[in-house]
Amino acid sequence: MKRASMPSPAGLVPAEGGLTTTRASFQTCTHRHKAGGEARRRRARRGISLLEVLIAIGVLSIGLLSVAAVIPVARHEMIEAAKADRGSACGQAALHDVKVRGALNPADWRGFDGAGWTAIGAKRPPPSGTTPLYHDARRGFEFGESYAVDPLYVAEATKVTGVSSTHLADFPYNPSSPGARVVAGLPLQTRWTRMQRVTWSRVGLDVLLAQSVFRWHDDVLFPVPADETQRPEQFLRVVNQPSGQVQPLQAEFDGNYSWLVTVTPLPQHIDFPAEDPYNPGTTMPYSYSENSPLYTVSVAVFYKRDMTPPNGFVAEETPGERQVRLEFLGGGLGGGDVCLYLFPSDAGRPEYLDIRENEWLLVSGGYARTCYFYNDVTLNPPASSSGTVPVGVHKWYRVVATGEIVVEDTNGNGALDADEDMNANGILDPPYRDATLAGPDWNVANWGVDVNADGNPNEALAGLFKGVVGVYSTDMELDW
Repeated sequence: MKRASMPSPAGLVPAEGGLTTTRASFQTCTHRHKAGGEARRRRARRGISLLEVLIAIGVLSIGLLSVAAVIPVARHEMIEAAKADRGSACGQAALHDVKVRGALNPADWRGFDGAGWTAIGAKRPPPSGTTPLYHDARRGFEFGESYAVDPLYVAEATKVTGVSSTHLADFPYNPSSPGARVVAGLPLQTRWTRMQRVTWSRVGLDVLLAQSVFRWHDDVLFPVPADETQRPEQFLRVVNQPSGQVQPLQAEFDGNYSWLVTVTPLPQHIDFPAEDPYNPGTTMPYSYSENSPLYTVSVAVFYKRDMTPPNGFVAEETPGERQVRLEFLGGGLGGGDVCLYLFPSDAGRPEYLDIRENEWLLVSGGYARTCYFYNDVTLNPPASSSGTVPVGVHKWYRVVATGEIVVEDTNGNGALDADEDMNANGILDPPYRDATLAGPDWNVANWGVDVNADGNPNEALAGLFKGVVGVYSTDMELDW
């Protein structure tokens, strides 16, 4: 008799040998098996190995060292940003200040005439018997001539024992040959690329007066009390006055920021027509105030300017002012790439090429124009003659980047030996370095000067200075 199949009760699962078990029991056994395996694995992982600890420490150390390395860089960048910010405020204030005080009136300027700092006179033609190729203080203020109004340096340097004012008559001065008008080795016609340095009659040679005008007073000194709950108090000092007068108080300041002013005519405003009233049809450059050309007035702001006199430097020291040869490697648009070379007489002083990014240099060139000038102003009418007068062009540029100083004559034997020709031109060059400048366009074709007589007109002179942190310019007519 066939047995009828009976459905399995709920939860019962047939097993081999006719046995049955529940699904719950099966799942419980499976869970225990898995839990036992995980427990065995946990017992096998006893901890972190020494190698893992060393690797973690190494990674952490690298990270901490990287953070530590950023701190001095960030501090340097903060200091440079603070210089730029204060220099900007100082330059804009100084540009306004010199206008308001009347320091841009050439009638109040004083130049060194070989004997003392005397008035350079009103605008006038050169005196009889002089040549238009040579500009100095004895010829008075002239159209086409450039000036550096620098009372602070004149006052500071002339107080040093043994310093001749002749050293200061030009800007920049010549540290290799103090008192020499022309840098050694330059052709005669390039002498106009040096400005005439003048002071201001209201300051004269008084250092305190010069500091009161040409130093920035906004970096005042405040002592920090040990008790943080106390307010800082400003340093004050007594300003000495003659007996019987009130002794005023003056705020103490660091005086790290100072400035000078360069005044140079715009090239497009130099060749203005002015008819000689005594000789109709004849033009003259020396004319009347209504025909005055526009000048570019620039305030150069220094941070901790080096006031050492030009004859006070020793070997391996970088002078506060010096000139080098500059060669434009491009068209001069916006400045661009240049190469700075030492003069052969300075070849043993590669430190003369010391200049840093974000500092400024003064590029000087020029061109010649034919003009008319008076031979003798005592005649009536005055006699006039034509002559070729060199006109200087001076423009400030910011240094964007610099290369390394290259010294080809590494063994100092004065010859180009193997492996010394760094630029592969076959010539033993004096020390040089590449740089990139930013600023106004430079007209290489018209303003260039073949400084070293090698047939390359894409050259000029570059004035290098310590610590120029900003230059602020405007175009204007001078005060009269």
